Amino acid sequence: MAGQEITTLVNAMTFMGAGIAMGFGAVGAGAGEGLTAALAVKGMARQPEVGGRISGIMLLGQAVDTSPSVFGFIIALLLIIQPQEIDSLPRAAALLGAGVAMSIGTLGSGLAIGWIASRACTFVGYRPAVAGLVTRTMLLGGAIAETLGIFSFVVALLLLSTT
Repeated sequence: MAGQEITTLVNAMTFMGAGIAMGFGAVGAGAGEGLTAALAVKGMARQPEVGGRISGIMLLGQAVDTSPSVFGFIIALLLIIQPQEIDSLPRAAALLGAGVAMSIGTLGSGLAIGWIASRACTFVGYRPAVAGLVTRTMLLGGAIAETLGIFSFVVALLLLSTT
């Protein structure tokens, strides 16, 4: 391949990586946050008197669920601002790999955290007395699910730093 063709291919792979990183990151968090809101409404309909407590749990869960998509956003931005003179196919593969690694990590983390938070909202709707225990467990489970997104973020940063 000629130098210009390789540069064009590298740029295309870089931008694809950026789109994939952000796209799947948004899907995971969006689906997780939507599920959390839906089941919070269900819990509130069942126990309107604890609607404020369920809303608080929902917002806390959604806040935790947003962070994987922030990691995806950072990787997407870093990919977009990469130097455009790269002419190495292995470097292009590393840049695309950074986007793919981040996308899978954020998709999984976002869905898992949303699942955890949504169930917390549901169960408080059934048993308001356990709200404190459920909230603590939700935060611990969400933090553990978040580590997968953090691992993906680290791998993506390492791939971005390859020469």
